[in-house]
Amino acid sequence: VFCSPLTAGRFAEADYDDKRVMKVPCYVRNLDSSHFFGRPIDRLFTVVDVESEKVIEVVDLGAVNAPPAPKPAKSSRTPIKPVLISSPQGANFSVTGAFEVTWGPWSFHLRLDKRVGPIVSLVRYNDRGRERLIAYQMMLSEIFVPYMAPETDWEYRTYIDSGEFGAGALMSSLVAGADCPEQSAYFSAAIPNDKGTTFEVRRAACLFERSTGDPVWRHGVPARLTQLTRPDVELVIRTIPTLGNYDYAIDWVFGQDGNIEMRIGATGIIAARGSEAGDMTAPSAAADTAFGELVAPGTVAVHHDHFFNFRIDLDVDGPANTLVRDRLVPQRLPDANLRRSLWQVERDPVTTEGPLSGQGNVARWRMVNPGASTALGHQPGIEIVTGGQATSLLAPDDESQARAAFSAHKLWLTRHNPNELYAAGDYPNLSLGGDGLPAFAADSEAVENTDLVLWANIGMHHVTRVEDWPVMPVRWHKLTLRPFNFFDQNPAFDLPLGFARPEPPALRSTIDSDAPQ
Repeated sequence: VFCSPLTAGRFAEADYDDKRVMKVPCYVRNLDSSHFFGRPIDRLFTVVDVESEKVIEVVDLGAVNAPPAPKPAKSSRTPIKPVLISSPQGANFSVTGAFEVTWGPWSFHLRLDKRVGPIVSLVRYNDRGRERLIAYQMMLSEIFVPYMAPETDWEYRTYIDSGEFGAGALMSSLVAGADCPEQSAYFSAAIPNDKGTTFEVRRAACLFERSTGDPVWRHGVPARLTQLTRPDVELVIRTIPTLGNYDYAIDWVFGQDGNIEMRIGATGIIAARGSEAGDMTAPSAAADTAFGELVAPGTVAVHHDHFFNFRIDLDVDGPANTLVRDRLVPQRLPDANLRRSLWQVERDPVTTEGPLSGQGNVARWRMVNPGASTALGHQPGIEIVTGGQATSLLAPDDESQARAAFSAHKLWLTRHNPNELYAAGDYPNLSLGGDGLPAFAADSEAVENTDLVLWANIGMHHVTRVEDWPVMPVRWHKLTLRPFNFFDQNPAFDLPLGFARPEPPALRSTIDSDAPQ
């Protein structure tokens, strides 16, 4: 048997006199000890006062069978031929000093933090000899994972992972050739513990470049039977914290097209509970799967959400910025036109901080510098592309939602404050709600032509499925920062035709022999 303490949230009807408590369920440890989260002992847990180190309550809701042990991961498949990412002439990036990274025109600083994991700061782009600032600091600010089961042994499971556990403290050691390409650069991290000393996570982060196999741009000229094309290469920073049953691949991706992507890959073992049903024809199947999916005989995986909030402190050519909203507005054309309709872009600045709502056909949000100008007279900007991110469906008066109110909106905007770092507040473990972004934006400060911070969510509703069991395949979601009128042309336009090729050995020896002594 293995028991694992879980954060209990904060609920007015069970606040345990403001004690700092954790709830401790247990699991059956089978021969494959890595899969114990898949065999919970349901309906039984203890409540522990962390400060007094005492069990203050034992909750026994009656027996239910533990899910059966899954079969060990043994493959009968024939191994495939090697498919590798390689840099036969060495890496195109350099790392100097305290994690100062340079790759082509990109440069930035990397730091590994106990609470949030990787922090990417002082992001610059060398635009034909001109160093241009894009972002002061970017990081994964918070993670909210509420489960959708109402029973006593499940309803408290509304985790705020970074603030309660630490996405940096739980970074796992990366495996070369699987978690990251073999030729990656690896970084170890010295993480402070709760006793004032440190512990080391070896290979906590990797840095690598990869050819995507796609063109970064292309155009064919059919009449001449020619194609103009350039290969796409990107730089990736990766960490993979293991937060309980879940593993999250956290990628920061820099592109030759000027894009920066924040990618989250969710994998691991989905949280399961026991079921009397062996299949969906069993009498108890409907009741057992009211809040989850039967993924194996006697095993129900509970539906849940994931919300990842990124704190993005953009400084587009400097700190004095304005957020602009672009709306696509349908327009009716006069009868004299062949067409009856089209759309136009209407642009207006955001004037006060707070959550950003759609308000109609929103095309994009752009952070611009009103005091700067490009060669064409544009205000240089960076667009944030959120895509089809989910927002929380929980009620505002749900206490778990109140603790993680940032999840109710895809985007928030605040005026920069160096003390406002975490979307759910500094201390979400015993929060009564209202901390973090709702408090940061409560005074509705003016936000034009000043130092601003965007808070962007990657959100997913995880309706569990059989294919997520016994280990979930990686499911990717992303945000993108995209230059918008920032450059004077496509920044990848002047890329060379292909990769550098080594000189033939015979040519090298001839040149060497003819060289002056």
